[in-house]
Amino acid sequence: MQAQAAFNFDLENLRNQDSFLTKAYDVIKIQNAWEFIRNNIANLLPVSIGIVDTGIDANHQEFNNPKVDFGSSPTTALMDSSAPKGHGTQVIGIIGANNVLGSGGALSVDSLQMNGIVSGALEETQYKLEVENFNVATTTQSSGVFAALENALRRNPSVVNMSFGAPKCSATSLAKECYKTDADFIDAFGAYTKVFNALENQDVLFVAAAGNWDIDTRLNVLPATIRLPNLITIGATDLDDKRATFFPLTDLKSNFGSDVDISAPGVSVYAPKPGNTYDIPRRILGVPVPGLGFSGTSASAPMVTGVAGILKAIKPMLTPLDIKRILIRTADPVRTGEPTKRLGTGCYLNPNSPVFTGCRLNALRAVQAAFGIRYIDDFEALSLGPLKNQGGWFFSPATAPNFVVQDAVVSEGNKAVKGQCTAPCPTDQVIGKSIPGPASAAVPIEPITNTTAFTTISFDMRVESGLGQVLATDAFFRNVFIVFQNPDGGIFLVDGIGSSTLLRAGAELGTWYHLDVHVDLENQRVRARIDDGPWSAFVPFLAPITSIDHVHLRVGSGLTPTLVDTVAYYDSIYVTVQEP
Repeated sequence: MQAQAAFNFDLENLRNQDSFLTKAYDVIKIQNAWEFIRNNIANLLPVSIGIVDTGIDANHQEFNNPKVDFGSSPTTALMDSSAPKGHGTQVIGIIGANNVLGSGGALSVDSLQMNGIVSGALEETQYKLEVENFNVATTTQSSGVFAALENALRRNPSVVNMSFGAPKCSATSLAKECYKTDADFIDAFGAYTKVFNALENQDVLFVAAAGNWDIDTRLNVLPATIRLPNLITIGATDLDDKRATFFPLTDLKSNFGSDVDISAPGVSVYAPKPGNTYDIPRRILGVPVPGLGFSGTSASAPMVTGVAGILKAIKPMLTPLDIKRILIRTADPVRTGEPTKRLGTGCYLNPNSPVFTGCRLNALRAVQAAFGIRYIDDFEALSLGPLKNQGGWFFSPATAPNFVVQDAVVSEGNKAVKGQCTAPCPTDQVIGKSIPGPASAAVPIEPITNTTAFTTISFDMRVESGLGQVLATDAFFRNVFIVFQNPDGGIFLVDGIGSSTLLRAGAELGTWYHLDVHVDLENQRVRARIDDGPWSAFVPFLAPITSIDHVHLRVGSGLTPTLVDTVAYYDSIYVTVQEP
């Protein structure tokens, strides 16, 4: 994993050359996930990943056969039948490319080598890539694809990547290979289901690409349309979290619909190609150049496969359904602007949300969830651990802001909690302390910056359910409060004496809202707006504020605003609160 003294990961080396080269990986926070693992997880267990594709150029410097362990892969699979483009080499590179060198030594600063998803977390001796080759352009020829799947499954992988698929011919004219009749489609549906459902495969997570024909995946694409606990279907987003278009002015776009579970970047993805070359994304005037960099849901699926493999290495007892749920629930809600063409709904509570229309892989949150950090939006977790308490206070780290709950219970039943640090306050952590009660463990925060110059602060917030309501925020100000109420209430800006200004009526549970807070220090007042709507009236400060250096939060619970005070210091500190 160590490329050279200046960098911990090859991605850092690439990013230092051109940040666009790693943009697809940076979007999913994969290096953040690697760093979290390095700092928090001592022992990772070996994992085996199956890949059914066109084979691999195993002598590429990213694999340097036999340095990367290809397990029991047949010799025919260690050559890429789709060279020079190298579909299989690119897919497998995203999963497990490594910077092993035949002659040893450090990489040069202009090296093109990279980390695959798993290799940033695991040494090359800790993962196996079981490759089985077949022609992905003949997916409808059932005997070939099923023989390849069954051969790969005999080697007992925990995760299998399937960057292939075929639609019905009646659903699109864009596919080179398609099912000519409904009967053919139904027969293949049954055959795939039999493989995935087989008793010996119940512990395998199958990762399916949704396809690239701009159609609804549901009952139109195999194997992506199959709904099983051990199968997850992956759509593609671009680098701005829109639904991916693979070539401008064409209909080659990511498939969508209710059978798509989550998405991952599927354009401008850096990946190895046969012959020690790379598919290198480029941009002109800030715009990605079509055709440069690996693209398609074939590129999105291995990102998810790699993260799934890491989760299995962290916690081997996770079932395929456990991993699938973690991946979905920890994904980032995204705004593709296409509410009728969704790329997943499991990461936000309202599946018909007018704001959020997809879920994009977040490797950091997924790894943290496997590590044991719980998410409030995981309703099943409400019966587990500290969340079982009738009420309770929890501190959360800013590095995973979306209502992560750590096991550091600050108090149970007390009516106040304070964020606390001893001057001079450290810039990387904060502790919580109940009134009265012992201090919690320290949790990390984003680096503290001088906030005195801020006049407007913007961030996303989500109204959450649970035993009561939950508040999370980046920064607020002394004697200025935000109240969250249930869907029959709304979101209010409340001053220090309880007078309120309605920002939004009928706030939906689980829905994300964008909040702008404008602070007028000169006139000692504040106003706010939701989702670029009109500004509220100004609310006066109860007490003078000379600088924005710490915050005072107030949380509403239930149909009526039962207010509980908290104090938190600096930006990027998250406090979650539950009440009966």
